[in-house]
This record gives sequence, structure tokens and C-alpha cells, in this order.
Amino acid sequence: MKSSVLALKPVYVDTFRNGINTNVWNVWGAKHDDYVTYDRGVIRGTQVSIRNNELVVAMSKRSSPRTFSGDPVTQRWWDTGWISTKPAYGITYGAYEVEAMLPTAPHISAGVWSGIWSRPFTAGIGGEIDPAEAFGHEGAETRHSRAEVFTSTVHFTQNRTLSKTADYRHSSKLSSATEKPLSTTFHTYGMFKSDQEIIIYLDRKEIHRITRADRPKAWGAAYPARTPFDVRICLQAGGNWGGYPTSRTALRSEIRVRKVTLWNFETTPLAGVAYRG
Repeated sequence: MKSSVLALKPVYVDTFRNGINTNVWNVWGAKHDDYVTYDRGVIRGTQVSIRNNELVVAMSKRSSPRTFSGDPVTQRWWDTGWISTKPAYGITYGAYEVEAMLPTAPHISAGVWSGIWSRPFTAGIGGEIDPAEAFGHEGAETRHSRAEVFTSTVHFTQNRTLSKTADYRHSSKLSSATEKPLSTTFHTYGMFKSDQEIIIYLDRKEIHRITRADRPKAWGAAYPARTPFDVRICLQAGGNWGGYPTSRTALRSEIRVRKVTLWNFETTPLAGVAYRG
């Protein structure tokens, strides 16, 4: 993370010692079970909890599958957890760090899709920042072995056809293996966003950068001025990209988070950062 950011006073720091702060965090599925169409999970509020002063976001095997009326075909064998700062707090221009342990252990993590994401509050905007997405160990249905590594991605559209064009293609990087495994060690996943660039960090070291100049046609629509993006931590039960859980997938997997830090450059200005709007 930029030293100039670390020198600023954060707008919010959460160490989860007093439970889940519902003034900041929104637990998806807390009121009723939900789902997304692209995985095989049932989003349930009970999959997000506090244990030993850590936020725990879990994915657990169900005793029987569930279907939803809106998707009666998909047999959903997994309960999953999602938590987001939307609608209470979003980053327009700012940065954040998430100290977390991801479930990427070899042999037992196929189809365990862990994510630290940021999506816009406003529907229809194509931008998406994914400081860390991990799919775990290669299984029968996955394309790549991703044990103990993760992908960082900056998206400029949610339209798959448009995303294949030069102007709107996403920028993605696969991390190198760390000296201490992601599944047994807390690492710090960071994101910096200004009007001109987005930077992703691992353990406060830059690993991925993209600028407005790299995608001049797409940037304004994907990351419009004064549009907040949330901080989202979630576990999903597989997907077409990384593959689905297999018979070897652990019956329970967890993202463990011990600290989240947020900086807002509008309330706490950072010298040299460009703003528009």
C-alpha cells in the first residue's frame, strides 16, 4: 500500500471484537435465504459469524439439496456466506485492506470460490474490482490448479462479448505462491482507487496496476465520478470459471478475517490524487 495512504487516519477500522457492526456491514441472507444464478450455493446469514474476534465467512455442505422457484433446476448442495458494506459505506476514491486467511488448501478446496470484491452501488455500471479471487485446488471440473494462489482482476464491463474487445477487456493477474500459504497464514489484501488508477496489493506490496490511460474508452463508464464501490467478502459454491465442488471438497471451508481498514480520500484527502465530478 502507498506509504502516503498508510500515513492517513483511516475512516474506519474493524477488528470484530464487538461482533458484526450492522451500521457498516450488511449480511446477505440474514432475512431470508437467497442465491445467485452462477453458483450452486444457498446464501444464508448463518454462514457469517464472529469467532475468537475474527469474522468467519463459511461454505458448508448441506444434508440435502435445495432449489429455488426462480431456478428450479439447479440442485444447491452448499450453504454460503456473503457480507458487504453496501449500502452503509462505499469507496469512491480511497483504499482498503483486508487481513484474511483464504481456504485454498491443496486437495480439499476444489470449487471453493473465495472473494474479496468491490462492486458499484449503482446497477448497470460495468466496473468491478477483485483484489482477490481464489478457487483452490484443481478438481475434476476445474480448468486450472489454484491451490494457495489467487487472481486479482479489474473489470470494465459485465457484458461477456464486449469484455473480449480491446477497449473493454478485463485486466487480470494470477498471483505467485507466497512463502507462507494463503490457507494457513493471514495475508493483507489491499486496493487503492483514484480517478486515474486502480492498484492491488498483497501484504502491502503492489502486484497489479491499471490506469485510465490503459482503458481510456471504458474507464469513464466503468468507474464514473462520485460512484461508490462496496467492500464485499464472500464464499461461493463454484462457478463456470473455476469449476464446482467435487467429492474431495471439504465439508466446511472458511474465510477468516481479523481486520478491515478503510480510507476515504474525500474526507481525508490524499495529496496528488485526482478527483472528478
